[in-house]
Amino acid sequence: MSVSEYLTIHPEVAEALAAGRPVVALESTVIAHGLPRIVAAETARAGGGRTLWLTAWERNPRAQAFYAKAGFRDVGTDTFVLGHSPQVDRVLVRALD
Repeated sequence: MSVSEYLTIHPEVAEALAAGRPVVALESTVIAHGLPRIVAAETARAGGGRTLWLTAWERNPRAQAFYAKAGFRDVGTDTFVLGHSPQVDRVLVRALD
């Protein structure tokens, strides 16, 4: 099995990878459990990242509103299976300052 069978790579990320630009991934649960957004942004910048990416469960409008207020924009969805139940996350991005 290949990686593409397990995840979908957003076109903007695929473009960065193809161009040899760095892509920095920060696990969103680390942020949810208290890593300040400023530290996440500094970590991404230090690694050469230019955009912050995260997901929020589609049934969590409070999280989506929180991230929208923080400057994230909705760019699509990502479906994952929890047990036998397909779940959908909203994919959110924000350019680094």
